Formats: sequence, structure tokens, C-alpha cells
Amino acid sequence: MNDRVFLEIVNAENSIDTIRKLNVKFLEFAREHSTPERLPTKLEVTDEGITVHCFGHNAEAKHRVVRTGDGEFLIEYVFLVAQDEDRHEVFRFYLTTDGGLYESLEPSSRICDFNNQYLAKHICFRILSSVLKSSIFAPLPKTGH
Repeated sequence: MNDRVFLEIVNAENSIDTIRKLNVKFLEFAREHSTPERLPTKLEVTDEGITVHCFGHNAEAKHRVVRTGDGEFLIEYVFLVAQDEDRHEVFRFYLTTDGGLYESLEPSSRICDFNNQYLAKHICFRILSSVLKSSIFAPLPKTGH
């Protein structure tokens, strides 16, 4: 058995366990702070993920553990809206071990802390704004004559 690979496996298991425990705390906080100020929606939180109702559509995200190129484990939330047979991504964020929510894997993309009292507003605003700009509301192209 290669000791370096064994150590990498053990460290990965510990890191995954740590981020999963933080995600449970994040979901608990999101449940308790689910209603954003002045926005016509809220976070509907389950153990599996989050749904946001937006303009007659549901943006749904299930969480999953992902690994960055440098070996850090994060929780990824990708919000998708179904339309006909298609699913459109409208927003994504990552929960990191520092307790932050980030729009991308770049440190400069920090949204807020997972326990920010305005958490629902931060998330819902981005989803609602993105849905309005998405192809979901775009006119269909003309067909035929």
C-alpha cells in the first residue's frame, strides 16, 4: 500500500465529513432565515437541497460534494429551472470550509457567510435576477413563413 495515497484517502474522508457537517448547519440556518426582505419568494429548504419559486417557475438545487483542483472539498449548489424538456442553470454557489458562500471558485466571488442574517436575500435576489435575464422568458424563434 502506498503511504502517500493512503494519507490522501484519510485526509479526503476527514475533509468530506467536515464540509458535510458544515452543510447541515448551513441548511438549518437557511430554514430559519428563509424569507428575504422585499422579494416575492423564499428559500424552501430540505435535507437534499433548496427550491426558490420565481415567476411561476421553480429553481431547484440539490447539494453535492465537489473537489477543486487543489484538493479542497466544497458543497456545490446549482439552481436549475425546467422548461419543457430543458433545464436551464440560473445560479450556482459553493459552500466552503471557511463558512463562506461563493459564486465561483474564485476568492473574489464571495457572496456572504453561511450564517448571514440576509442569506435568503443574497440567494433569492441572484436567482430572480438571473431567471429574468435567462432564455426562459425569451420569445420563441419564428418557424415556417
